[in-house]
Amino acid sequence: MLAVLLVAVCAPRAAAPRPAPPRLAVIVMVDQMRADYVDHFKGDWSAGLKRLLSKGAWFRRATYPYLTTVTCAGHATVSSGAFPNSHGVFQNAWWDRAAHRVMTCTEDPDAQDVGYNTSVRGGDSGYRLLIPSFADEMRSQPTSSRFR
Repeated sequence: MLAVLLVAVCAPRAAAPRPAPPRLAVIVMVDQMRADYVDHFKGDWSAGLKRLLSKGAWFRRATYPYLTTVTCAGHATVSSGAFPNSHGVFQNAWWDRAAHRVMTCTEDPDAQDVGYNTSVRGGDSGYRLLIPSFADEMRSQPTSSRFR
C-alpha cells in the first residue's frame, strides 16, 4: 500500500496546457471617471466597451500608492508598471532645466504631431519616460515567443 502511494505521489504530472497569450493588449484609462460610473453606465454601452467589460480584466480596487495622481504620472505608472521615482514622470508639467522653461510631460521638441497645422515644430511623445513601457517590452519580444 505504501509503495503504491509513493508511486502516485512521485509520478510526474502532466503539465496543464498553457492558455494562448493574447494577440492584443488594450489599456483603457479615462481621466476623472470614477469607478462607480462603470456600474452606473454599463447598461448604455454596446459593442467595444461592453465587450471590454465582459471579457476583459477590470481592476476594481486598483490604487496608486503615492500621493499625487495627476494624469501624466498615473498614465506613466500604469503603462510602465513602475512608480514615478523610477519612470521619471511625476507631474503634468515641470521646469525643464535644459530648456529653461516649464514643459508639459508629453512635450517633445523633436516630435511632430499629426494634425491640420503640420508647420508647427514640436509635438507630443513619451520620450520623457525613463524606462520602457509595457508596449515597448511587448515589441522587444520575438514574435515567436509573443504568440505561442
